Amino acid sequence: MGYSELIKNFNRIRAYLREFYVFGFRHRNEYNQKSSRSYDNERRRLESWLGDYMSFGQDEDGKRVFLSVDSRSIYENPLFRAFRTKSFTDTDIMLHFYILDILSVSRQMTITAFMEELVNRLCTFRFGRLPDESTVRKKLKEYVALGVLNIEKRGRETVYTINKQDINLSRWKEAVAFFSEAAPLGVIGSYIQDRLPERFKWF
Repeated sequence: MGYSELIKNFNRIRAYLREFYVFGFRHRNEYNQKSSRSYDNERRRLESWLGDYMSFGQDEDGKRVFLSVDSRSIYENPLFRAFRTKSFTDTDIMLHFYILDILSVSRQMTITAFMEELVNRLCTFRFGRLPDESTVRKKLKEYVALGVLNIEKRGRETVYTINKQDINLSRWKEAVAFFSEAAPLGVIGSYIQDRLPERFKWF
């Protein structure tokens, strides 16, 4: 059973993944990034996700822990299990749903109109906390870059709309599976595969 908590500072996990996967010949006392307790905690965390791929070696200097993956015997990159633990802030999650819901009703909005609607919705909650406009603007800009939203200039105003695209993911299952194993950010392909009825396993 894997650790259930989400990780805010994923760079620490990435560093240990790199150490175990790339420099797996090191011993415990050679990990000098943090204390021995930190090493043990992160090793246990990684083992809970990737236990099937963890190996151990013993020599006169002690025990070595490393990740060993044989690409001939696996269907997909197991390291994605670690990436799935990356956490988000409460504001990230809240804005994700509000952005999509507000724009699905209003179709198109300026940042000013969006903030007004956000105030109207959050004021119904006793502990509703309104994010500042710059945070909302950054999130909208992020979603434009991801292709979730469209942006259009109308005079001095900027209008946001949802990017409506009907995509049949099943037609792309081979391309998505290949992308998930070959691309630098293949974890995105793994997330898309989660939405398919079955995974394409031949890459």
